[in-house]
Amino acid sequence: MWTVADGAAGYPERPLRYVIPSAAGGGPDVAARVVMQQLGRQLGQRVNIDNRPGASGVIGTELLARARPTATRSATGTS
Repeated sequence: MWTVADGAAGYPERPLRYVIPSAAGGGPDVAARVVMQQLGRQLGQRVNIDNRPGASGVIGTELLARARPTATRSATGTS
């Protein structure tokens, strides 16, 4: 079984940014906050939640797509 501790030593070196392309307080936001809080504990790193609602999720998704490829950003979506 693979665990987070098996990953690269010292990764990530800076806080993670998790983009949610919906409004704060909604179902995706609440679920992501619960999961990201646990992930942050396992990694020993802060996870910043970034809500970017609008345009049916396009604004948040586009933000992630245009980000530098540092592997410290992720997103969730709904359908």
